[in-house]
Amino acid sequence: ILLLLLTLPFILYYTYAGYRSMSVRITAQNFPELYGIVREYAEKLGMKNVPAIYLVQGNGLLNAFASCIPFRQYIELYADLVEV
Repeated sequence: ILLLLLTLPFILYYTYAGYRSMSVRITAQNFPELYGIVREYAEKLGMKNVPAIYLVQGNGLLNAFASCIPFRQYIELYADLVEV
């Protein structure tokens, strides 16, 4: 159990790094419409900060998810979902 507790943070950050390496971050400069929509909903929900948003190639899948690891919140949007 101790080994699991020690390795869990590394596993979570490794997974997060894998998603980031295969994606493009959505910001106000490169995807202003999508960023504006997410910022608007974050304000409606009373969030202090807008979570990081990443666009990843989904190879035909229509999917999106939100996740968090300690001190980081992020949203993954599959490109085909955004295209539709």
